[in-house]
Amino acid sequence: MKPIKVFIWHRWWVVGWPAVLILTVLSVIWLQWYSWIPLALVTFLGPEIYAVTREPSGTPPLTLIIRRYVKSWASFFLFGFLIFGIPAYWAWGPTSGLACGLIGGLAFWWLEHFTSTHFQIKHRSKR
Repeated sequence: MKPIKVFIWHRWWVVGWPAVLILTVLSVIWLQWYSWIPLALVTFLGPEIYAVTREPSGTPPLTLIIRRYVKSWASFFLFGFLIFGIPAYWAWGPTSGLACGLIGGLAFWWLEHFTSTHFQIKHRSKR
């Protein structure tokens, strides 16, 4: 049996991903969509490609950071909020962006909650 290799992630990488995520998401408020999309591609795609091509190493992709440090229900809510809220913010304004984000976040949370509880193995008593 081969020993399991453990890779210790660089602390700056683990802290850097959330910082880039927060700054990029907040920039939605100040940038138009045609300016924000290239920024998002550079700030997400660039480090992601770097991390994936260097894996396994001390530079994990964002997915691994989220999986390790954020509960699944919270990450699904965040994804839904961002996926629905950002386009709605640009299309209809802040109030609609917030409303659509909350609806999307709750929908994604519900899907995660349903799948995580539905597929748990339940052992029934033989009585």
